[in-house]
Amino acid sequence: MFFVFLKNIVQPGPLIRFAELALDGPSEASPYPDQLFQVRKTSRLPSNGGRISADLTVQLKALASRHGQNYHQLDDSILIESVILENIRAVFHDLNVPAYHREIARWFRYSAQEAQSKADGLDHRCMRVPPIQLRLMRRLPEIMRWPLTRSIIQWIYRKQLGEVSHLGVIGGDFFNDSAAIHAGVFLMRFWLELSRQKLFIHPFGIW
Repeated sequence: MFFVFLKNIVQPGPLIRFAELALDGPSEASPYPDQLFQVRKTSRLPSNGGRISADLTVQLKALASRHGQNYHQLDDSILIESVILENIRAVFHDLNVPAYHREIARWFRYSAQEAQSKADGLDHRCMRVPPIQLRLMRRLPEIMRWPLTRSIIQWIYRKQLGEVSHLGVIGGDFFNDSAAIHAGVFLMRFWLELSRQKLFIHPFGIW
């Protein structure tokens, strides 16, 4: 039995118990050992250019299909590079949209002490961005639109990705409660399968 407590975060006060949740046993045995949950991670380290075997690609596609999702893998170097550059342009654009910038910039963490004390947000170490660059992105996002600074930051951003041999694309029904739950189950299993294969997700998004 789990107890859920609600705390008034506007005015300090006592915790109020408002729900009791019971944990039922799993409907089926997990194919993944518990220790894989400690192995799984995202990584912003540069890719080393290693290739994924054709057999594993087939396996990942089959896993997605079993969960009503699709997995597609881009292997063509020219296409991959064009998608990466489009992603960089999208990032630079989004950080200059006031509402988006206000939302994400308040989560920037500039030091180990700040990250540890708040225990949330986007730690500059995990983002692999120097604190000064992160501060500039917060206080002066237009530097990503100025021709000279834009080119420099774009070069740095691209270099941080390393040699990219594959881009994986996951797609499927998501935008309703039931579908989102099933998509979440798939994503966790997909993530664990990658971890079992000693592969790690580099956070990447576009549009």
